[in-house]
Amino acid sequence: MLAQNENKITKKHVVFFIVVFTIGMFTEIVGVNTGLLFGHYQYGMVLGPKLFGVPFLIGLNWFIIVFCAGSIFSQFVRLVQEKYLFRMTETTLAIAVVIGGATIATCFDYILEPFAIKLHFWT
Repeated sequence: MLAQNENKITKKHVVFFIVVFTIGMFTEIVGVNTGLLFGHYQYGMVLGPKLFGVPFLIGLNWFIIVFCAGSIFSQFVRLVQEKYLFRMTETTLAIAVVIGGATIATCFDYILEPFAIKLHFWT
């Protein structure tokens, strides 16, 4: 999964995947087994093999959502910078992408939730 302007998978991409997958799985394992973070819920059988009650596909899902949301917002910020001819520092850009990407990911999850429940992904 490469952004539109990237030619090959680098070590940075692999590390990013591993970090996001691991954080996503850990977060979901804590959530499913304690009820903390997201309330009480459990995953159905539809999503396949699980680790401590969390399907491996959920870790992949975290990566896809984080990567896509960050890429979308990053492209948006670059377009705005080009249109209005201003530059952000790398730190400001990184903070904007994290906040904007998290907002996009949260909105996506809000829309996905009712469908996922109806499809028995989780309850």
